[in-house]
Amino acid sequence: MIRAGGSTQARASTQPDSVGRMGENVVVEQVVKARAAEVWAMVSDVTRMCEFSPENTGCEWIKGSTGPSVGARFRGTNANGKKQWKSDATVVEAEPGKSFAFVVR
Repeated sequence: MIRAGGSTQARASTQPDSVGRMGENVVVEQVVKARAAEVWAMVSDVTRMCEFSPENTGCEWIKGSTGPSVGARFRGTNANGKKQWKSDATVVEAEPGKSFAFVVR
């Protein structure tokens, strides 16, 4: 969710996903003083995720995806200490200036 203002919130809950499996939902909200379109462009460019995440070391669009749209896929590479892994994600919300969300499998 992109809103104007100046606070941070994070929450996690366990809810069924789109196919009924239970999983953890993590939502992080960062309210900043910037135009919504500028913030959306920044957070929806997954190739920049490593600039904002302490674990992400890079992301790339995969399976023919080239940008943030519902159904687009991307792969993230991550590291935490000596542990390294890759995660594939699918964009589930992409409304410019309003919302950007993805599911990691």
